[in-house]
Amino acid sequence: MLPKRVFPLLFAAMLFACNQSKTPAMQEEAKPEKMYCYVNELIEKDGNYFLEITPLRLLEGDAAIEEAKKAGDAAMDIDENGDTTYWLPESFYYQEVSSGRATFMVPDLFTGSVYEYSDEEGMHTIEIGRIAPFVEYFELNREGFHLVPFIAYIQDSQIVRLEEQYIP
Repeated sequence: MLPKRVFPLLFAAMLFACNQSKTPAMQEEAKPEKMYCYVNELIEKDGNYFLEITPLRLLEGDAAIEEAKKAGDAAMDIDENGDTTYWLPESFYYQEVSSGRATFMVPDLFTGSVYEYSDEEGMHTIEIGRIAPFVEYFELNREGFHLVPFIAYIQDSQIVRLEEQYIP
């Protein structure tokens, strides 16, 4: 039998071990924040890369039509009675957030996905791993980036992933 003075030490050691042995599945991992955006520019400064984006708000349904109407972007039909119906070619509308542009650092382990069309494959997704291939892809396709909405995944004030949103 163990001496009585060993029990408090044994109990403290067990508590300490329980608090230290969390498995990765048990630990809470911070999920990146999801932000819709246009990509304006890729900036290189002192060996680091930054993306300048315009944050967007995704609207759907009647809210999308109302905001598009205010901005002059909604299509309209006028029937024979003179009644006007406003509509959107898609069921959604991207609206720029009033805060304007924002710049985020892009880590080396950044990933992305973009859509590309080819006669052989039709519309398909290209997965980009790491920043260097993304820089190359951006430079080749710079002109269209600010016209297409993306989802930026932001974690620790960095864009860790960028996904182009497919618009038919």
